[in-house]
Amino acid sequence: MTGIKKYLTSIFSLSYKNTLIALFVLFLLTRLINITTLPMFNDEATYIDWSWRMVNLEGEFFHSVKHAKPPLFMWIVGLVRNVITNPLLAGRIVSVMFGGIGTLGLYKLSKLLFNRKTATLASLFYITIPIFVFFDRQALMETSIAACGIWSFYFFIKTLNSKMHEFAIYLGITLGVGYLIKTSAVVFALPIFFFFVFEYVKHKDNFIKSNFFIVIFTFLTTTSPLLFSKTFWSTLSDNSRYIFTLSELFKFPIQEWVRNIGIFLSITFVYLNPLTMILSIIAIYSLLRSKEKIYYYLIAFIFAGLFFNIFIDRVTIVRHIMPFLPLVLLLAAHQLNQVSKKNKILALPLTIGLLSISLTTTFLLISKPLTYFYTLNKLTKQSQKNDYVSNWSSGYGFSEVKKFIDSESRLSPIVVGVRLDAGTPENTVFAYYAGSKKVAPVYLDSRLIANFSEYDCIKSKYPIYFISRDNQLAGLNKHLIEIQRVYKPENKNYIGIHKINENCDGNVLQLF
Repeated sequence: MTGIKKYLTSIFSLSYKNTLIALFVLFLLTRLINITTLPMFNDEATYIDWSWRMVNLEGEFFHSVKHAKPPLFMWIVGLVRNVITNPLLAGRIVSVMFGGIGTLGLYKLSKLLFNRKTATLASLFYITIPIFVFFDRQALMETSIAACGIWSFYFFIKTLNSKMHEFAIYLGITLGVGYLIKTSAVVFALPIFFFFVFEYVKHKDNFIKSNFFIVIFTFLTTTSPLLFSKTFWSTLSDNSRYIFTLSELFKFPIQEWVRNIGIFLSITFVYLNPLTMILSIIAIYSLLRSKEKIYYYLIAFIFAGLFFNIFIDRVTIVRHIMPFLPLVLLLAAHQLNQVSKKNKILALPLTIGLLSISLTTTFLLISKPLTYFYTLNKLTKQSQKNDYVSNWSSGYGFSEVKKFIDSESRLSPIVVGVRLDAGTPENTVFAYYAGSKKVAPVYLDSRLIANFSEYDCIKSKYPIYFISRDNQLAGLNKHLIEIQRVYKPENKNYIGIHKINENCDGNVLQLF
């Protein structure tokens, strides 16, 4: 206990520069150690595959937009993949980068609104709490839009407090970048636009008006690659798969809202832990009582994101809510700092308790991800255990498949076919082998071949293997010989390794 006390005291007594260095080192340790231990998740495989296509294949630069996904995250991952050959590491490094940007933004915003001690605490919470550690180590968009949300509010405050236009430019660009990463980032823009309108109506200040137009102009300019894309407008309605349409909202889906509230409470109280949430709630009460305009905006900005997840999302899930949670840590850190001012004896065990729980759980996540998921699953139905461990979407099992493919391709080039579908193992095969000189990943599906049922044999000058999701064989059943099944944990789902049966007679389909 004495050692921990000295450690915490030393952190708060460090100079500004050394504090940032210490936080940066801790951030890198929690993000980079064993970063590829958890195998490539279903959606990671999709985005990593797309990233290579979008950067390396002609005419595919906006491939993700065809699937109603903005392109910026994939562009960045694609560029990084040209430097880092391991596709999983390349994708996750991009999220680590954005996580670092978000941590710095949280520190600067906390320091701007409160003080350096609050900034240090908020950053420590972000660095150590497992939900943020987890998504900072995933090749998904959530960390990057979280960073955009943090910085957009920072630049908004700087715009209000400054008589310069540069922060309005930064704000518009940040909001635009967020939207280029994921359309749900519009939730950051809407309250900020409302804040500007409110400020102008209240003060009739032409400088506020001009800044507002600068923000809108830079936002539209930044997002212009999407806005001038016909594909974007034609696929925008596909987002109705994830959010309620206006007509559905006017029907007041109360049952779904009540369900989402329950899920939201489960996620926040388990993933952030109850003490963090209690501190945040107390902070909201005290800040509202202070009647400071900036704090009103902060609270409204946080609640806009949470409102979206509860009342607009069809189903509240951990991934969707994570980008809107970092600023909750700012509130908790502020309240803990307030407690420290009044009662240091109470504040110290609270701080030690919060950090100890977070660090212990994070250590489990980094060192033994399976144990982490099974432990979390005992606490909440929102553990993501099924998605990441046992169900078909889990990346487990592909390392064995990759060893098989690598072994078979050592002596001669091979063709590896997958069903025409997205996710794992389909996109995973492309993610690892696109551009390979030894392995040619292809879609091998009866739906792609005219009159396929008329063929009795498939022949090729190269060995052809087929990697299946469970027993989904793309209509090739009679042409495949199963070599191996690689089961995922709990043995409910598996990845199948098959070879084309060339020992046959009749009408031949010649491939490759």
